[in-house]
Order: sequence, then structure tokens, then C-alpha cells
Amino acid sequence: MANHVEIIQDCEEVEIVSCNKDTVGKTRLQKWSRGIYIVASAGGHIEYWQPLYKSESPTQAFMITVVWLFNKFMALKASGKSDEELLQAMEETVLAYDNMCHLDSLRISRKDLPLPAPFNKKWQKVGKVIDRLHLQNHKDPLCKVKYNPDNSLSKSVNTMAAEQNGEKKECIYGILLQSWKTTHMYFATKNAPIIVYIYKL
Repeated sequence: MANHVEIIQDCEEVEIVSCNKDTVGKTRLQKWSRGIYIVASAGGHIEYWQPLYKSESPTQAFMITVVWLFNKFMALKASGKSDEELLQAMEETVLAYDNMCHLDSLRISRKDLPLPAPFNKKWQKVGKVIDRLHLQNHKDPLCKVKYNPDNSLSKSVNTMAAEQNGEKKECIYGILLQSWKTTHMYFATKNAPIIVYIYKL
């Protein structure tokens, strides 16, 4: 992934998305609060995390998610899965993210990724939804149609689990913001609010 800088260079929106859902975080004393981007399974197990710099921008969110997807499917490839099985695993993976409309509007997300097959298809193949809690706050009517979780997930699936998890840990996160970076990163792997959830169909 580190050799494909063209992915980063192509991380700009093709057109300005009319949805003005604000998810960039909180400002404190004219500075962005330190953030952690967590990828977790539907059961709450943290699979991957990276620090966020300045704000939770679509570019950062996209890059972190793509790197996690690459690692996830590369592990399946190493275990002996065929390309057909990898493509099927991609189609069975659903990403739930509160700002998915902006991630999916990036120029790089509109085409195959500059990666070897079948990894070049991973963003196009995975399902993409906005969690039910944040979906109602999106201003663009297209979001409620294109990224509606009810189109691909059972109504019994709790897409708001990440938000509920985060609320429980706000007190811990407030303490982490005052700690040294190394301490913050260590405890964040155990206690940081979960941002992205992954569901298997």
C-alpha cells in the first residue's frame, strides 16, 4: 500500500456533496482534539486503528479503511483463498460509517484501486452504509436511499453500536486527551470510541 501514492493524490471529491453532515469532531482552545480512528467488527473487537491528524477528514477515513481492507483480504489470500473466494468475501463485507457519502464521493472511490487484482476491486465490492442513528441527520435525500442500511442489513443489526459504545467511554476519552501521546495511543486500543463497524452478511 505504501508504494501506491496515487491513491492519496486522487483523494479529492469529484463533485461537492450537498450533504453537510458535520463529523469532524470538537475544537478545544482553537485546536482539534486528538482522535483515534478504529475499525471494529460487529461484535466490538478492534481489528485496526490509526491516529487522526487535525480532523476526521474523508481522505484520512478512506485511506485508513482501504489499508484495513487490504490487510484483511491479503490475510485471506495468504490462507489459500482463491480470487473468486476473495471477491465473494468482499461482497459479504458491509462497512457502516457515519460519513460514508463523502468517502464514496472521492475520485479514487469511483474507479478500481491501483492495486493487483482482485484487491483493486475491494472498494467497489464491499457494501457501504450510513449507520441508522446518523442517517437521519444527513441533508442529501440520496444518502437515505443509496446508503440506507436496511437495503443490505437485517433490521435486527444494531448499526448504532459504535455510537453507543463511544458514549460509554466519553469519560475515559476525556482523560486520554490530557495524557502523553504514547499513553494515549496505548489506552486508545482498549478504550477509544469505535467509529467504523463491519458486518458480515
